[in-house]
Amino acid sequence: MFKRQSKKTISYALGLTLYNLLLIGVFPTLSQSKGMAKLSENLPKLARVFRITSDGTLSRFESFVSSQCFGQVWMLVMGIYTISTANELVAQLVSEGGMAYLLSSPVGRLDVLSTQVTVMISGLVLMMLLTELGIWGGETLCNLSG
Repeated sequence: MFKRQSKKTISYALGLTLYNLLLIGVFPTLSQSKGMAKLSENLPKLARVFRITSDGTLSRFESFVSSQCFGQVWMLVMGIYTISTANELVAQLVSEGGMAYLLSSPVGRLDVLSTQVTVMISGLVLMMLLTELGIWGGETLCNLSG
């Protein structure tokens, strides 16, 4: 199951990494933009309560990444990955008859289920770790360059 899901997991993780690299590349330009400063000052106070902005500006790297990545795209990609992986690991095997083969083996049902859950959770953990490492690396690059 790990081999079967590895290409999909790696492609999703690379997609998130490329999106984060795009955000990191755009951040210096946007942080120095007068239009972005004016836009962040006009955000409602509710956005400031949730610390989307840092004292009314999106000039800090952390607030920019949290509002752009974790607010929308990251949750969407992780949700799509979870639903499609769960579908492939259980429902697709049942409809194609592969689950009957797995259940007819001397391995118990709980072992089959725990393997499927482990495959899905390990993929999610891998994507979370790569996202955090990419953001941390991008932040250090931004701090070194500017």
